[in-house]
Amino acid sequence: MTLKECVANVQLMRSPSPDSATVINCIAQCEQRIKTEIIDNSADGADFVFDKYSQLTPEDTVLLAPDPYGEVYVWYALYMLDSVRNNTVNANNSYSMFTDAWNRLAAYWRRNHTPPTDKMHSGIYGI
Repeated sequence: MTLKECVANVQLMRSPSPDSATVINCIAQCEQRIKTEIIDNSADGADFVFDKYSQLTPEDTVLLAPDPYGEVYVWYALYMLDSVRNNTVNANNSYSMFTDAWNRLAAYWRRNHTPPTDKMHSGIYGI
C-alpha cells in the first residue's frame, strides 16, 4: 500500500474527511511502532528503513507492512482520529479492528522473518 492509497482510504471512511497532514502523521506513528515492535525483532530488521513521513514525502512511497496487512495503518489512523474527536464508540471499534490487523501482521512477520540469534529461544517459556 502506498502513502497516497492509505490517506485516501482513511479520508473515505470518516466524515468530515480529515486533512492529509493529520492522516500522514497518524500513519507515521503507526509505521514507527511497526518498525520498533515488529520489524526490529527480526534478524533482517536493519534492512528495512523508516523515515518519518510528512506532507513532503512522495505520495508513491510504499509503506513497510506488506499489502494484505496494510489495513493496520487505516485502522490506527481511524482510531486516533476518533479518539481526538471524542467519539468513543467509533474509537473502540477502530481500536478493535486495529488490534486484529496488528496481530495478523505480527504473526505474518514472525512466520516469515527469523529472530536475531540473541533472541532465539525454544519452548513455551522461552528457555
